[in-house]
Amino acid sequence: MNTQADTDEKLREIVKLSGLYDLYGELLNDHTREIFEAYILDNYSLAEIAEEQNMTRQGVRDIVVRGSKKLNEFDEKLGFSGKLKALEGKLEKLSDKLSLTKENLSLIKGEKEAVNRVTEDIEDSLSMLKEAAEILET
Repeated sequence: MNTQADTDEKLREIVKLSGLYDLYGELLNDHTREIFEAYILDNYSLAEIAEEQNMTRQGVRDIVVRGSKKLNEFDEKLGFSGKLKALEGKLEKLSDKLSLTKENLSLIKGEKEAVNRVTEDIEDSLSMLKEAAEILET
């Protein structure tokens, strides 16, 4: 019997594989890519794909499993998904800092304290940009 936890886990795995496919899908061979897309991205059943590809259901499943394994291996070796998450985090922090800077600029009318906060915000933002660039360089 499928529980909600099983369904949630399967959805998390599909989301993860979809992301890995976006990053590394072009590294799969054409046949694997076609079957993987149909199953993971287009939500076709194994039986539907097997019929369309003139294969067995087990053969389709094997290709999906091997494709998933390959995508995970690519990510273990290249690490782009981790770098992407780190970069997204840095960019979110940068966006927050820039919002604060905008707020502080509106307060700047003669307030030395506001000027100091703006200066600190800009310095922090530049530091975050440098960290984001370092992530991209590695």
